[in-house]
Amino acid sequence: MTSLPHTPASQAPTAPLLEVTDLVREYTLPREHLLRPPAKVQALKGVSFTLHSGRSLGVVGESGSGKTTVGLTLLRLHQATGGTAMFHGKDL
Repeated sequence: MTSLPHTPASQAPTAPLLEVTDLVREYTLPREHLLRPPAKVQALKGVSFTLHSGRSLGVVGESGSGKTTVGLTLLRLHQATGGTAMFHGKDL
């Protein structure tokens, strides 16, 4: 008979609480000329992270680096242009 090593509950592997992969958010600027397509600004480009239950995550960066945009996009107050965000295995 073989016994498996005991793993404390706090170290047991679990599915991620939040998993963000290649999140992209672009904003379309107002047209400057009627004959030209509107310009786009890419606020987020390829943001990825995983957050497990019971853990914390800090998002840091310079002013204008996209911290608030990440939060607003995950809360669905802004629509993501690309990428995926899974909360408890369900697509946000």
